[in-house]
Amino acid sequence: MTKIKLIILLSILYSGMFGQRNFSLAEAIDYALSENSKMKQASLNAEDASLSVREFKSIGIPQINGKINYQYYIAVPQQPIVDFITPSIYQVLFDENVIPEKDLGPPRTSSISFFQPNNLSGSLEVNSLLFDGSYLYGLKAAKLYKELSVKQIKITEQEIRANVTKAYLGTLIAIETRKFFQDNLGIIQKSLNDAEKMYENGFVESLDVDRLTLSRDKINLELQKIDHVIEINKNLLKFQMEFPLQDSIILTDKFDEINQELLPNGLVDKPSINYNDRAEYDVLNTNIQLNELNVKRIKAGRYPSARAFANLQSSLQRENLFDSNETGWLTSAFVGLGINLPIYDGGTISAQSERAKVNLENLKIEREDFENSIQLVAENAWLQYQSAKMEVETNKKSLEISQRIFNKSNIKFQEGIGSSIELQQAESDLYIYQNNYINAIYGQVKAAVDLLEALGKL
Repeated sequence: MTKIKLIILLSILYSGMFGQRNFSLAEAIDYALSENSKMKQASLNAEDASLSVREFKSIGIPQINGKINYQYYIAVPQQPIVDFITPSIYQVLFDENVIPEKDLGPPRTSSISFFQPNNLSGSLEVNSLLFDGSYLYGLKAAKLYKELSVKQIKITEQEIRANVTKAYLGTLIAIETRKFFQDNLGIIQKSLNDAEKMYENGFVESLDVDRLTLSRDKINLELQKIDHVIEINKNLLKFQMEFPLQDSIILTDKFDEINQELLPNGLVDKPSINYNDRAEYDVLNTNIQLNELNVKRIKAGRYPSARAFANLQSSLQRENLFDSNETGWLTSAFVGLGINLPIYDGGTISAQSERAKVNLENLKIEREDFENSIQLVAENAWLQYQSAKMEVETNKKSLEISQRIFNKSNIKFQEGIGSSIELQQAESDLYIYQNNYINAIYGQVKAAVDLLEALGKL
């Protein structure tokens, strides 16, 4: 019986551990990068690009093809043939006066066949591209496209990092807020207990007890609401991580620690902008290189191309396929060189080349616009961060003052020289400043994340 209970207990503990995971911010980001469907798709696209390079390379590698063909003629093909021999012989006899000349009439036509009913043939053909300017530029473009696919992964990675970081911070903010409410509940509960004793001794009115009871109930309600907010934020974090929603998640990092990590010394002074730190900028540059190669590839279509080929063929033609007394295998072989000389295409290459140049100019304009947008976003993010810093400092001072006022009001109430109304007002102000301070801290960290994201350093 004891063993059964132990097994049941271990099963419960195991199931609880299995459905629960602890995550630091770094671990949450790593998990998201490994499980996120966009990352998987980006990785598959990179793999597909790598395979497309192999596929394109194969165009320039010698191609070898074998073929076996068997035909049986139900009706053997016939060729009409005119009897030109008999008239020739008679004409010689007429000319030599061997026989008197006479009218032979029209020549007779008969049929003859050069085919056997059974035909078995086999061939081996080799083709190889010797030179093609378009192929050479296309091969370079294929390799560059592979690099582009890898760079696209970095864009997706940056987005995931930012989304997971913000969701993680949102959850920590809600947890920090709950701590404030929990501390406040402890203080109010103590004040309520003291007030009840004082009421029993006739030092305070029942109205004072009722006010403190309402304050306690209000905090309990806020605790229930913040618990729901925490769960909502955790679900959002799970969604960004693509973590199973039915499993529980525990955040191991502390808000203060992340706050320090996300606010490095480099953010004390206005940071300089390096466009190359943004993965999107790198992708734009690669796209421009691709289009430059495309222009060259199209122009190379005007150049000659050369291809070499060789063929080995053997055939077996018999009345009876398995009769070895009939004619055996007949073999032929040849090699060759083919050169394609573009002469006039009606202006197709010229039009394609001009279109490619237009696309290239559009990409250059897009890159310039992106540079301007980075300047704007980074500048605004820096200003937002500075404003958030000032807001944190202001709210921190206000919170310290309101905390002192509340503490004094609470002491005065307990000593019987203060009213419950004064305590309730101080409590209400404290909650407001606590909430403002928490929101200011979150705003500062969020502004730091936005700034790091804008600079490409997240």
